[in-house]
Amino acid sequence: MSMPEDSSLAAVREQWQAHARHAASRHAEIEQCMHRLWQHGPAREALLGEGAREKLLNLATGNALHTEALTAMGRGDLETGNEHLERAKEYLREAELDR
Repeated sequence: MSMPEDSSLAAVREQWQAHARHAASRHAEIEQCMHRLWQHGPAREALLGEGAREKLLNLATGNALHTEALTAMGRGDLETGNEHLERAKEYLREAELDR
């Protein structure tokens, strides 16, 4: 298997960086929404069910780690990106809101 040409590698890197920027902006929106839910404890529990506080924390952490994974991969640091991605998956599984 041959290595991609420099221009192809640069294009892939730019795609990853664009995806990471988009993920970071979405993370900020999600974080704001979670903060509003956090402030309204009784409504939060009614909307999200028992354990909503922990679920929100896991969701926020999972989203942040996912953004960090994409950022690391965009820099070409696949090892760190994959580590963050695995950790993000664990937090997001714990945050399943329908449990």
